[in-house]
Amino acid sequence: MKTLTSSLLATTTVVLVLGGWAYPSTTLRNPALRRAKSITITYWNTWGSAASNNAQKHLIAIFEKTHPGIKVNLLGGTTPTKDLAAMASGSPPDVIQTWANYEIPSWAAKGAILPLSSMIQHARLNLSEFSPTALHVFKNHGKVYALPYTEDVAMLYYNKADFAASGIKQPPKTIGQMLQDAKKLTIVKNGKIVRLGFDPLYPYPYQRLWNYVFGGRFYNPATHKFTFTSPANVAALKFLVSYEHTYGLVRLTKAVAGFGNYSSATNPFFSGKLAMYVDGEWITSWIRQYAPHLNYGVAPIPYPNGHPALKDSGWVSPGAIFIPRNAAHPQAAFELIQFLTSPKWQGWFTGIRGKIPTTPASLKNPLFANNPKLLNFVRYSTSPHLYNWPSLTVLPQLATIWGKYEGLALDFKISPGKALAATQAKIQQASRIP
Repeated sequence: MKTLTSSLLATTTVVLVLGGWAYPSTTLRNPALRRAKSITITYWNTWGSAASNNAQKHLIAIFEKTHPGIKVNLLGGTTPTKDLAAMASGSPPDVIQTWANYEIPSWAAKGAILPLSSMIQHARLNLSEFSPTALHVFKNHGKVYALPYTEDVAMLYYNKADFAASGIKQPPKTIGQMLQDAKKLTIVKNGKIVRLGFDPLYPYPYQRLWNYVFGGRFYNPATHKFTFTSPANVAALKFLVSYEHTYGLVRLTKAVAGFGNYSSATNPFFSGKLAMYVDGEWITSWIRQYAPHLNYGVAPIPYPNGHPALKDSGWVSPGAIFIPRNAAHPQAAFELIQFLTSPKWQGWFTGIRGKIPTTPASLKNPLFANNPKLLNFVRYSTSPHLYNWPSLTVLPQLATIWGKYEGLALDFKISPGKALAATQAKIQQASRIP
């Protein structure tokens, strides 16, 4: 833990040790912070649950105690739309945390975010402590605009009791096995699906996840070309469309309509209406809260038949924490960012809230031993076959265009090949890449 007492304020060469690596305090090097009796900064984050907010409040209390010159006003449950509006107003909060990592390159290009590179260098912060996959999307033209703060990884959840009752002895390893198991697990009564064996589109389409599972990519940084029409991407969308053909779009729509609230005890996986699906690590903590007696397991996402080299594929999606361009107190803001992303305190927060840290050293926190299911996600997060968005300023438009044409294919209005060709043409045009 960093310690910043009044006796240290007069010392400009103090080195603070945290999580096995050392760096000088930026507070001590900043004359304004040394002179100020108290600075109040504002910190917004996207965590809306009471448990996550309470955990963040606990961290802020420790930060204020160890940084007596800085007070923090915390606001949870914000959204990217609200963040952007605050930045556009010219009076943004000092620190913003968001799950919308795809927005960072665009916001950085528009000058809405302060580059952190000089503060990182000044603080001698070792970026190698962060997962390179998580950090990649926050780099633009050689500068770092945000630090990764917690990350999400998806795996296959399955109901062990449903598997046993259906004569299934182990989770599927391939897509083909998964589809066979899904048929055994699905229960239809009077033409109505009362239990769905698997749904690749629940709780949302998970743009790019199935593309990565099938070995697809959508951008080649060497050629600066988008590659939506690659055979792997077409195969991924065909898989999703064929699943809807198999069970019927109308029946699936009705089944999903009765699934209940995603973030509650009526979540279909918790309540027995969905036997198997893909979702993130946060579900392990939700199960402990809403369905503590659920007999379930987690497993790697199955790979396409005949392609064992694609084992353990999927996406990794880091949260971002950054400083808006017009922040009132950027140096104090960076102090908070260092504190929150440090291995010690990121380890505590992710361990207690069932999340994945972006600093491997955080895993030394004993809290992770109390959640063995979460450790499966932690191990999965080290797979070399997990991918994140590339650092492109056009990512927000990409997500919108891709979602539009993917939706048309899933509604059987155009073929998967035509949907991806249209996506590629539109996004290539929007990005002004020849």
